[in-house]
Amino acid sequence: MPKGHPLDLVGQHIGSFVVLEKVSRGRGKNVLWKVRCKCSNEKYLEYGHIKSGSTKSCGCQQRTLQSLAKVKHGKTFSREYRVWLGMKNRCKDHDNPDFGRYGARGIRVCERWMDFRNFYEDMGDCPPEMTLDRKDNNLGYSKENCRWATGSEQSRNRRSNRILTFRRESLPMIAWSERYRLPRYLLGARLKRGWSLEEALLTPVGGQAPRQCQLSFFDHDDLGRDYHRDTNGSVKVP
Repeated sequence: MPKGHPLDLVGQHIGSFVVLEKVSRGRGKNVLWKVRCKCSNEKYLEYGHIKSGSTKSCGCQQRTLQSLAKVKHGKTFSREYRVWLGMKNRCKDHDNPDFGRYGARGIRVCERWMDFRNFYEDMGDCPPEMTLDRKDNNLGYSKENCRWATGSEQSRNRRSNRILTFRRESLPMIAWSERYRLPRYLLGARLKRGWSLEEALLTPVGGQAPRQCQLSFFDHDDLGRDYHRDTNGSVKVP
């Protein structure tokens, strides 16, 4: 035995182990000690490994740590976790199809939300029929700039939305169409034909076009003459 080696370790508690007995492996071989881990598993260790602390357990501690790492939040298969991953990928993954509209445009995820647990703490469960929405589309993802929103709310908040002002109030086109119970496509078509916003909003569906918009469709005949076709189908040749 090495100098200073105790004559008997049996019964001693060292780390996670209690020493059960000394086991001889024969001439020229190190002596092993049979130990029992606090998890009840038994194994054989050399004296140096026991005293140095290089072997802290039978392996149960490492397995526990690995398990905890895999279930840090228990939400790996949740909708919230998928939303969080999608958010990060749009902003950080150059190969993501949406990177051009997010990461390439300078949209970033705040440092706190790089950890899913913080994201979930701030946003909570995603309500049914809602998705993650940024209040200001020019700013990144953070608690202050994000909310759970319905599809209708998100569509109003798109950068591509056309903002219209009527009676000193500015709203997206979809908001005006909802307020006046007018199909959005019809409102857009009326405006494209030259109707004023007031006329487009206040004229009932199927109503007569304003007089100044009667000659709105330009065409020409086989002889090359230019003419206009008004909304009731009659042709006016200049």
